[in-house]
Amino acid sequence: MTESKITKTDKKHYAQNIWDIPVAELSRRAGQTKKLEISLPAPDGIGDSFSGIKAESDVNLNAIIESLEEGLLFTGTLSARLTGECSRCAEPIDREITANATALFVDNPPEEKHSGNVEKDFEDEEESEDVYELRSGGAFLNVESLLRDCFVDSLPLQPLCREDCAGLCAECGESFDDGGEHNHQTTDNRWDALKELRDKMEG
Repeated sequence: MTESKITKTDKKHYAQNIWDIPVAELSRRAGQTKKLEISLPAPDGIGDSFSGIKAESDVNLNAIIESLEEGLLFTGTLSARLTGECSRCAEPIDREITANATALFVDNPPEEKHSGNVEKDFEDEEESEDVYELRSGGAFLNVESLLRDCFVDSLPLQPLCREDCAGLCAECGESFDDGGEHNHQTTDNRWDALKELRDKMEG
């Protein structure tokens, strides 16, 4: 088994497309591996302003690409900056998010087919792995769709600035995390009319 490596300083991975990675030497023979340590710009469409990854911000890839008889197996981790606002206190969020990626790249990925048996199709989907297409006859592995798919699945449904965020007061909008005692005096106005009538009669 032979092994090669692409690092952040290796500019050859910017080929036809900024997300293209040259893998021609891997696709020729099974049993070869390549380490991948690069930064690429995030594609657009990963979340929104509420919770997402800004387009063209750095995405760090640390992975292994292994040549198999079926194609090229991509296994590794992806990391980027998650931005947005806290769902409890509306404070801005800016922290690292990490996603695990496992995908198979092949020359001719199969089209989605349904047998008509909903239960069987669901089981097949659960057992299948993510499959993407190798480009230019196996010369390039394009990770644009892979980055988008992995991070979209990893975005929090209710992003928090921190796990123990107490949120905001529904009455005044102040943060419960500011410290100190926080309470509001409430008055019952239902008896005001009778009180005014009593004051007039006594006056």
